Amino acid sequence: MNASDRLRIALVGLGSRGQFHLETLLLREDCEVVLAVDPVPTLRERWRGQIPRLADALDPEVLQSERIEAVWLDRKSTRLNSSHLVISYA
Repeated sequence: MNASDRLRIALVGLGSRGQFHLETLLLREDCEVVLAVDPVPTLRERWRGQIPRLADALDPEVLQSERIEAVWLDRKSTRLNSSHLVISYA
């Protein structure tokens, strides 16, 4: 498969589920992960050298300049406990 035929993907969220999806996508021959986004620096750094572009936030201009055709969002379920002052991620 030619590189030009591969689906260009951005993956947002590199938590445990996001990393699982990223590892799976990297094994596929029909797509290319060209951008990985997560606000946590240590999660991004793990993929340095394997993903062409890493970012802490999703930027629409980057999506356009990198010709990204699909965005994979790893949604985190949130819950707010009345005894906590912050939102925790389950």
